[in-house]
Parts: sequence; structure tokens; C-alpha cells
Amino acid sequence: MRKNIVLLLVLIVIVLFSGCVNQDGTGNGGPVYSDNALALVDYKTKINVYHNEETSIEFWLTNQVEYDVNNVNVKLFNPNVFTVKKIICDELENEGRDSCHFDKIPTTEARRVQIFLKAPSKEDIGTLEDSYKVDLSVKYDYYGESACYFRILSLRKESTKTKMQLTQTTGPVYVKIESGFLVQEKTDEGTRTISDWAVEGRPFNVKISTENVGSLGPDYEFPEITLSSFNIFLENVALDDNPCEFTLTDDGLTKANIIIPTKKPLTCILTPKKDLTKPEIPGVIRAQYYYTYEFIKTETFKIESL
Repeated sequence: MRKNIVLLLVLIVIVLFSGCVNQDGTGNGGPVYSDNALALVDYKTKINVYHNEETSIEFWLTNQVEYDVNNVNVKLFNPNVFTVKKIICDELENEGRDSCHFDKIPTTEARRVQIFLKAPSKEDIGTLEDSYKVDLSVKYDYYGESACYFRILSLRKESTKTKMQLTQTTGPVYVKIESGFLVQEKTDEGTRTISDWAVEGRPFNVKISTENVGSLGPDYEFPEITLSSFNIFLENVALDDNPCEFTLTDDGLTKANIIIPTKKPLTCILTPKKDLTKPEIPGVIRAQYYYTYEFIKTETFKIESL
């Protein structure tokens, strides 16, 4: 009962303070998600310690996205001059270990992590430095999806309506899909879309770019991220013999080992279906990708003499 109450309070903190959030799309006050995916919520520690004194790093490792986060590993990989006494992974105590593993953390759920450290003796450390940095890493596997939904018009149809939709799941990696048929102009009020549809049989250029949108704070670092799997599924458009930086498969397009962020967009020319029997048909460019994400939290301690 007590654990459920604490978890409820943690989720309230997420709703109030997490940035870059998205609703569930219903407009009915559903779950609120954050692009950070996993975050250290209710983080606390005592940074000023004496020789031989114990301190701890404690937090709720909280899932802030709409899907489960898998293969989660938490590790204090740089204890510096401190000794790791034990780590408690969601009430499971591990003496002498420096890491936790969770097979998955379901959406909106949290896992409690407590790391207990002991400062060195005066004899062991000798002359004191101004500060001692300790590094904690969180690594996990996640999935993302980005899509462009648009219309393909027959040569006989004219249109002035704009209906193209871009969708993006929450998570720390974003994929941007830019279609060459989109025509926009800048106005005093912002950007106005002139046309956002493709035309049957008329090739258009597509640009795919990626970025890391994780924003946990100044005490965090983000090692290089590589997309382990990246696939593009197409509906009513095809590669044909056009140039493309992706590889053609039976299901669409693919590319391995894309490093985040991309230094320049990956390009491809696609051709919409032709000889339409209807005034218009739907077109889809949908990217699905998997990756291992990692962030490093640095905590600075000060050891004081008695």
C-alpha cells in the first residue's frame, strides 16, 4: 500500500514537471508523455560527507513514454574514491554489486533504485581534492515510429485543400521525414502551406534526418547512439529505378547502423502510383526504428575532515 502511494506521487511529479510532452491524442486528459523516455524522478543524495561516512544516491527510474522500455541497465561505473556497499533494485538488495537490471519497465511505471556508498578513510585518501565526481549510467532498448500521410492526386484532379499529416512517437530519438512535394511559404504570421500532395507518376525527393531530443539537464551526457534497425514502409509509392541511400527490400526500404544525429539528410527519390482510376488515393511513408539509448548522470561529492 505504501509503495503504491509513493508511486502515485512520483507520477504526479512527472505530470507537473516533465518537459516536451504529448497527450494521448484524445483530448480527454489521458496519460502525459515525455521524450526523455526514462528519467530519474525524485532524485536525492547527500553530497557533503566525512571520512568513512556512508551516503546514498536514490531515485525512481520512471517510464515516461507510451510503450514499454526494455533491457534496462543501471550501473555506477565510476565510483571514484568511494566504495559501493550495496545497491537495492526495486526492493531487491544486492550486496557489493554496482548495477541493476530490469527486463522491462512498462509505460508510466517506475522502479526504485538505491545505491549506498562509503567515503574513504583519511589514511586511504591522503590529501583531499576539492570534489570527487561519480558517474552513473542508464542504458535501455527502445522503439520509435515516424510517418508521413498524404494524398496522391490523379492528373485530372485539382486541389486546394491541405491534408498531409506527420506523426512521431515520443522518445529521445526523432526521425524527420521531408517530402519534396510539400510547398510552403513564409508569411508575417509564420509558414503557410500552398500544396502538400503528390501527383500520380510524378517522382519526388524524400529527405530523412534524425536527432537526439533527450533533455535531462546540464549534469547529463549522452554517448553516441546508433539505430540498430531502420525500416521504411511505403504505400502507393515505389523506388522504381530512382537513386536512393536506402536498400530496397520486399517490405520497403532499410538501412543499417545510422548514427544519431545524421550529419546530413539521407535522400531517396520515390514515384507515386500512376494510371489511377480514382481522383485520389492515400500515400504513406512510415519509418520504424530500434536503438539502444544511454545517458550518464554525474554527481559531485565533497569529502570533509572531521
